[in-house]
Amino acid sequence: MDTKFHLQAAQYAFPYHWLPILDKKYGFTLGQSLAWGLDYLTYMDFISTLIVNQNPLSILDVGCGDGRLLSFICSKNKELKNIYTGIDLCEKAILFAKLLNDHETFFSNNVADMKGSFDAITLIEVLEHIPDEIISDFLTDVQNRLTPDGRLYISVPAINVPTNEKHYRHYSLQLLQETLQMNEFKIENTYFIHKISWSVSLIRRIVVNRIYTLNASAMTKLIWNLYQRIGYMAAENNCTHIVVEARINSKDRQV
Repeated sequence: MDTKFHLQAAQYAFPYHWLPILDKKYGFTLGQSLAWGLDYLTYMDFISTLIVNQNPLSILDVGCGDGRLLSFICSKNKELKNIYTGIDLCEKAILFAKLLNDHETFFSNNVADMKGSFDAITLIEVLEHIPDEIISDFLTDVQNRLTPDGRLYISVPAINVPTNEKHYRHYSLQLLQETLQMNEFKIENTYFIHKISWSVSLIRRIVVNRIYTLNASAMTKLIWNLYQRIGYMAAENNCTHIVVEARINSKDRQV
């Protein structure tokens, strides 16, 4: 392949042709924005750093969607000696994951149907999508895929945020602890992510609003550095997300 081909192929790190949209009734837009993008980047950046620092040999991302978390992890682990696997029940999401990621394996699959075990399993914004009547069985299936010394990484939306219509519930730390304890998991570390405050709301309005989306790199770098100091970490009563690291509670399993 010649150099020009590789230059063109490099553009497909993202399907950029889908950014501009033409609507003859309402006009056009040349890009799309995610209003809660800072919130999203916060927990994805935090969790991926958490996992890379532990350096598990194998990772299973359950409910991986379009594979963005594993992409974050790969970008921070240049050696790529680890085994990264993502699964999701949505076939369209898996197709996006396969198209947008280079070093990972993705399946449209249920965790109960997976083979083998993994040193780390992630449930990132997943539990709130699981109906009450099957959440215990789901966590049992997750436990069966985790090595005895493996770690489970979970993020869930906090009750400080109104429950989204597509979610069954949002979580307090107590509810999350009770849910995991009933399924033989013990929380080892807890983090409260993305602060709810007037200053963070102001930053969000500066970055994205109805008139413009801020894209000037000098400004976005400055704002990100400021945001990390005042809004990245939070407390239980003012966070939008709860992140925990958990392990299989071997003591409970012996009872």
